Amino acid sequence: MFELQRTTYPRKGICVSENMFLRGSLSQILFDEDTDKINLKKGATLSFNTYFNAFSLTVWDANCDFNCLFYGISGQGLIRVKLYQQEHRQGRILLEDVSIPLSMESRYTEIKSFKNKKGILYAEISALTDCVIVKSGFYTSDLPRNDVKLGIVVTHFKRKKYVLPAIQRINKNLLQDPLYKNKVSLVVVDNSQDLLEEECEGAILLPNKNMGGSGGFSRGLFFLDESKYTHCLFMDDDGSCEIESIRRVINFYAYCCSNEKLSIAGTLFLETTPNLIHEKGAQVLKKGILGQHHGLDVNDVGNVILADNSLIKCDYGAWCFCAFPIQNLRFYPFPFFVRGDDVLFGAINKFKVISMIGIAVTVDDFNDKESPITKYLSFRSTLVCSVILFNISRLECIYIFLRWYLPVVFSYNYVSAQAIILALEDMLKGPSAFIEDMCGNGFRKKISDLGDSERKVNFNDFEAKHPSRNESQLARIFRWFTLNGLLLPAFAFKTGSVIQPCGPRATFREIFRYKKVVYVDTKGQAYVSKFERLRIVKCLFLAIKAVMQVLCSFNKTKRMFRQSSKEIMTKKFWESVF
Repeated sequence: MFELQRTTYPRKGICVSENMFLRGSLSQILFDEDTDKINLKKGATLSFNTYFNAFSLTVWDANCDFNCLFYGISGQGLIRVKLYQQEHRQGRILLEDVSIPLSMESRYTEIKSFKNKKGILYAEISALTDCVIVKSGFYTSDLPRNDVKLGIVVTHFKRKKYVLPAIQRINKNLLQDPLYKNKVSLVVVDNSQDLLEEECEGAILLPNKNMGGSGGFSRGLFFLDESKYTHCLFMDDDGSCEIESIRRVINFYAYCCSNEKLSIAGTLFLETTPNLIHEKGAQVLKKGILGQHHGLDVNDVGNVILADNSLIKCDYGAWCFCAFPIQNLRFYPFPFFVRGDDVLFGAINKFKVISMIGIAVTVDDFNDKESPITKYLSFRSTLVCSVILFNISRLECIYIFLRWYLPVVFSYNYVSAQAIILALEDMLKGPSAFIEDMCGNGFRKKISDLGDSERKVNFNDFEAKHPSRNESQLARIFRWFTLNGLLLPAFAFKTGSVIQPCGPRATFREIFRYKKVVYVDTKGQAYVSKFERLRIVKCLFLAIKAVMQVLCSFNKTKRMFRQSSKEIMTKKFWESVF
């Protein structure tokens, strides 16, 4: 038998909800993380109609080739197994109902009576005696179609306390697994050059200049390409995903029969809201990025099936967890340093992007990382992606600029606003601005010189009110008539400060008539921004100047990007860099 999907359980260090793994008599089970065994008391019932353990018939059948499917389980004791199929907005269908005396050799039940191969497939287990389950999952007797050699690439920069435990976990649970040890390697690109070979047992260590994620991932991809790996997986350096997610990528590619360049995007969950999807693949639009199924609560079974059933086209997967075939890869990443490199890489390679349930990664809240430097990098890459992918006009460039710039100005984040102006100016210089500053020393100094008014400190240092969220229609009209308070006299403003979460912009109705805004992240760090009328007016004049620059030089810049970008995004270019 060949493994397709192994049942997995919640683990320490992976911040997700228990209901994303299993449901039922949770008080009657005990999971041993060291041995991967689960103990069930007599009478306990477990259901695996969950995000991590339901089997996606929809995705597997559409892209892979196998004729028979089995449910296998090993352990001790007597259990009853029911196997169900369930489609979106339909009741579940019982496919098999068997009693199984467990043994250490897996017992397999063939699944035959499908209505069709759509929806999810899952097991429900009832313990008829006290039981120990050693291993379970879905299998096939068909031989794999493809020989897969997967290279996992992580880019490291001064995060040893995260990357070293990740290396150890991947080495122990995957690289030393007899079923997978010859199918997968871990490549760590060390941009900070502070890792030692002996610290990285099991991994291939590649010291590298700090050229950000673009340079780090390109270095790893170049190594895999030269070493004749078949597939690549870009992943965060803290390895905050279930090891089973990586196994499923390998198994999926082993049976994949699609002739298209098929990329697997891991679902992104945030540590602060671990049961809500942040992004399950994304579309690239002129107006920005549209993450799929944002905010969907996958503790709910119906939402698990909805997420699995998605037919929306995706253009890229975030490099927190993104797998793709290396053969016939046309384009390498653009040297953005960070931000936007995954967007352009996925879209320009025209991958067929799928995002399966059960393949996911947990990441920090992106809003916590908002700063002038991330504003600079994000806006700069947004413009380049829009030029290369959509051939935008000058007026569309101005529209994108104002959509980014004005909300930041009226959120009183003046350093971030200046950083956006710098990003526009640097982008208008053409591709040479990126190539000449691939290590980022130039743009970091320019942004550092703008000041540190948005540097975070402990939130306990501030006193601030939580905002009122109610606003009448008349109040809204008055607020906009005054340009969110810009035209009001000083005496009309309230004393004290108001709290806002860190993010791209403030909620304007909540900061209206407050002189101070305290921006707080999810980790208790904060900074204060102040209403300063003269600075806002100055920023508006700078916007006019920037618009004039776009009108004068954008078309020339666009020609430079469209002529040379595809030469930059090549293996040959990156080989010359390395």
